Parts: sequence; structure tokens; C-alpha cells
Amino acid sequence: VGPNLRLEFCSLPRWCRIFDHNDDRQYIFYLFWQLAAYFRARRLVRSERFDLVHHLVYVSTWQPTLMAFLGLPFVFGPLGEHALMPRRLASRYGWKFVLRETLERSVKVCLKLYSPLQRLTYRRASQVVAISEIVKSSYPRWIQAKTIVQPAIAGFPDAPAPRTPDGCFRVLFAGRFVGRKAPDLALRAFLRFANGKRCVSFIMIGGGPLQGRLEEIRDAHNAGAAVEIIGWSGRARTRELMESCDVFLFPTFEGAGMVAMEAMSLAKPVVCTAFGGPGEFVPDSAGIHVPVTDAADIVE
Repeated sequence: VGPNLRLEFCSLPRWCRIFDHNDDRQYIFYLFWQLAAYFRARRLVRSERFDLVHHLVYVSTWQPTLMAFLGLPFVFGPLGEHALMPRRLASRYGWKFVLRETLERSVKVCLKLYSPLQRLTYRRASQVVAISEIVKSSYPRWIQAKTIVQPAIAGFPDAPAPRTPDGCFRVLFAGRFVGRKAPDLALRAFLRFANGKRCVSFIMIGGGPLQGRLEEIRDAHNAGAAVEIIGWSGRARTRELMESCDVFLFPTFEGAGMVAMEAMSLAKPVVCTAFGGPGEFVPDSAGIHVPVTDAADIVE
């Protein structure tokens, strides 16, 4: 830590850990943390001089922050959201997935635009930061007028280690195994590509409700032996696997997809859908954008 930087950590009581999970419980955990962080920040503001408050997490357009009420010039973001996944693709994951996607999107749009606390948060912001032009365009004009576009921070800090060529071609996917990230499309595309080829491999890092389906697809294909589905890895192991791959394959339909930026930070080309976050911030010079049509065409 340099001389001009001081870190203040704000932790929650042990009992709050029951909400600290990567599912809907995280929103309850975040609410408690927001309250604790606000009172910690308010004590600091009363005892020291500050010029600006900048709220960075959770990268969500619909969740307010109490940091807007500290009486300081306030920067909010970077903020993002998921666009509604195309129905013809979402329906592949069942009616429950479609219903959940539709309800979640409707609730979040209402909270973003009509919640009194969220509107007041935006009113008090001196600057709003959106992760993409798509997110910025979703705001009413009075918010757009003070919004800039800057993708959320992501990436590995050090220069990538050079990969030793060995004649093999390696593909990597990293992310939750859920419909919005379309890991099954990535797997089917690789299997179609790998059929009849030697020394090709595909590693899928992640976990989630689609893992069983992915294993079934892999085991039923002639080229399935070239696919390795592994659980969540630590950051060091993920970086190691990312450095050793030739292509990062990520056909996501999410609004952020910052793992694609981590791949680019290691000089890896990204193959993604022309949709959402990666569809906008992966430049043509750094990857390939696959048009969003139907599932068969995307795989092809």
C-alpha cells in the first residue's frame, strides 16, 4: 500500500455469513453490508476531510447505495444489467428459466426506474458510470446526461507468461454453468470442431445446474475425451489455465461478462456472442463476435 492510499475494512458479524453465497442470499448480505459500510463511512467523514465518495460495487443499476447520503460529491458505478435473453434461446432451458428471467428483469427494471430510494441515489450522483452503451441507453435522459461509459475493472495485474507451443490447440470456458452463460452452446461448438482432430482440448471451469447436462453431452460424443469439466478453481489456477489456452470461448448473454476482459488482459482471443457486455467491449481486433440467431446457427 502506497503512502497516499489507506484501506478501511468493513466486516459483518459471523451470523451474517449464512447469506454470503453466490445465489439470491447475496442480496441480503449486501444489504447488511451496505448499512455497516455507510455508518463506517459516516464516522470517517465526520472526523476527516474528503472531497469525493465513489461507490463501486455491486455493478448493478437497480441496487441503491447509502453512500449517496454522505453529503459529498458522489460517483456511482460502474453499473450494469442483463438484457432479456432472446426467447428462442432461453426456451431451450425450460419454462421455469424463461419465467425466472422475465420476472427478474421486470422487477429490476422497476427498481431501477421507479424505486424512490434508487431515483434519489441517481439524483444525488454527480457522475454515473455505465459498463456499456447499452446500459447507458437504458436510462432516462436525465440520467444519461451525467453518465459516462467505462467497463468495470477486471484483469490480471501482471504481464502474461509466454505459452510454449506444443502443437496442441486448447480452448477454455470459465463461468457458472447456467443458461445465461450458455455453456452447452460452447461445448457443442467445440465438439463439432474437434471431431476427427488430434491434440485439441477444451477445459470448462465452473459449476451450476447445467453441469449434469454438460457431462451428458460430452459423454455421448466421439470427441468427448477431449473435454475436461472441472469445478471452481482458485484465481492462481484459473490464471494458469487461461495462460495455457489458445482461445477463450464464452457465448454469454449477460450484461457484464468481465472474465472476457481477464482473457484479453492475458492476450487471449475471445470468441463470444454479439450480445451484452462482451459483444460490446471485445473489439474486432481481439476476438470473434458470433451473430445471435438460433442455437444451431450459433454452434455452427
